[in-house]
Amino acid sequence: MAGATRPVATADRVYAHEMDSLLCAVDAASGEAVWERSVDGPHGSLALGDDVVVALAESTVLGLDPETGETQWTGPESEAGLF
Repeated sequence: MAGATRPVATADRVYAHEMDSLLCAVDAASGEAVWERSVDGPHGSLALGDDVVVALAESTVLGLDPETGETQWTGPESEAGLF
């Protein structure tokens, strides 16, 4: 994953994203992909909360389901480049 940010991890998953658009989760034991998804303009490192992976995108904040990568919530839209 060239150009990736520093990954974050739990006991069973590792989460990371490329600087371009790909967010992913891999199984910490096997290294196999659990999910991948595209996000427009990811920025900074991911953060983990209780049952959520938080990602900064081009103009919003995304709360993702750690098991599926599906969007659970989005933060308010902001001016481009703020995040």
